[in-house]
Amino acid sequence: MEASLPLRLSALGPLAVLCLSLLGASPGRAQEDPEANPDRWVQGMVSALRPGETMSVRLAAWTKDETGSERRFTLEMIRRQQPGRLVAVVEMREEKTPDPIVIKIDSPDGGDLAMWTWDVRFQRFVRLVGLEGTEVFAGTHFRFEDLGFTDLRARKGGTLERVEKNGQSYVKLTSPPYYYYGRVVTRMDPATLLPTKVVIYDNTDARIRELVYDRVESAGGRPYPHRMRFRDAITRAQSRLDVESLTLGAPLRGEDFDLEELERRIQAGEDPVQLRGQGDGA
Repeated sequence: MEASLPLRLSALGPLAVLCLSLLGASPGRAQEDPEANPDRWVQGMVSALRPGETMSVRLAAWTKDETGSERRFTLEMIRRQQPGRLVAVVEMREEKTPDPIVIKIDSPDGGDLAMWTWDVRFQRFVRLVGLEGTEVFAGTHFRFEDLGFTDLRARKGGTLERVEKNGQSYVKLTSPPYYYYGRVVTRMDPATLLPTKVVIYDNTDARIRELVYDRVESAGGRPYPHRMRFRDAITRAQSRLDVESLTLGAPLRGEDFDLEELERRIQAGEDPVQLRGQGDGA
């Protein structure tokens, strides 16, 4: 079956997606400077955080809470971009914990997240609906919106500024207020469209959170941050995600996202999330 237009465009890379969107002004309208439209840069960032139609990734996670207590665990995730939605399954394993934590996420563009979480006690998936991108992701302090799970629609309608500082050039996006955020200020690399730093302020204009995206490396010919860091400016809580392995265009199967199949794998003692590389059969 032929891929839909959005998926075919996304395969060209984030810069191509942005360039095509910049050329998409209606002929009947007065010509604006499309590169000055912050919403198109937000969309370009979403595309950059969602490289490829499929993703298979293993992440090393570290967190430190407000008491100073530290945790280390592994996250294995498969993710598939479909027309109008993103679907993912995440398996979290912590040392000395025999049972994995497994969640399935369904994130439609323009809609709320739905999530299914494996209930160890009742041995079944429990569905949660009406979730927002500001919900916490898989035992870390990151939010779903920080990692490309949402279309970042709440950050549209803001302002854009091009900055030249200390020999560096970047794009600065400032969102309108949403959630209990007064504004979200994002520094973007104009070459890759990836965020490099995000600072979140509350409604009193106090800095409350900071995220850094670095160690940008090529994956399947696409740049992607291999380290993401979070710091809460109020509680001093921290989280870090390090990419240990990443395959774009992995031959994922429909059954890899099927709740009944995931339940069967868990109860049979198999790995619920089976990471697949380019050489694995579909």
